[in-house]
Amino acid sequence: MLVTCGFLHSAHPRYLQHDEAKAELLFCLNKDQEVEITFQLSSRTVTVPISDWKPEHFSFQAVVRETSVEHAAALREWFYSLGNPVLVSRHYRYTGQYLFIPLLKSQEWPVHKIWQLAKACVHFIGCLSPIFLENLQPLTNKINQHEMLRDSILGMKHVHIIETGQPIYQEPLI
Repeated sequence: MLVTCGFLHSAHPRYLQHDEAKAELLFCLNKDQEVEITFQLSSRTVTVPISDWKPEHFSFQAVVRETSVEHAAALREWFYSLGNPVLVSRHYRYTGQYLFIPLLKSQEWPVHKIWQLAKACVHFIGCLSPIFLENLQPLTNKINQHEMLRDSILGMKHVHIIETGQPIYQEPLI
């Protein structure tokens, strides 16, 4: 029996590379575990309640993590312990940048918070658009001794500059 543990905030359901993401998550999830935790990533419609006392629900497309009932608690706790996405994304390129949002109500995750993050996820994904590049070499090709083409593309930054010409801050372009 599979249970849905949560969804990846801001992961596009149609364009996330599921195979690479799952392989990366399986590697980092099971490297320190005594018992292997299995799960699956799937893109599907998820429904979350709007509030505790209203019967209405909010439906949206998301990348969800599902696992067996026996592994659900361990999987949720592992995702909570990942840490700051900015730091984690340096080690886990496919999945480190996405926040894990649980679908199970708790003291830390009340229903209204999960609903608000689901709405924010829909808005964020609605603002994304795919970029199709022609004649691009495979992303796993090495471009120097330490970096692959994928790392170089994902590392591109947009620099915000003020009138004096001084850079204020940088944010990931992709």
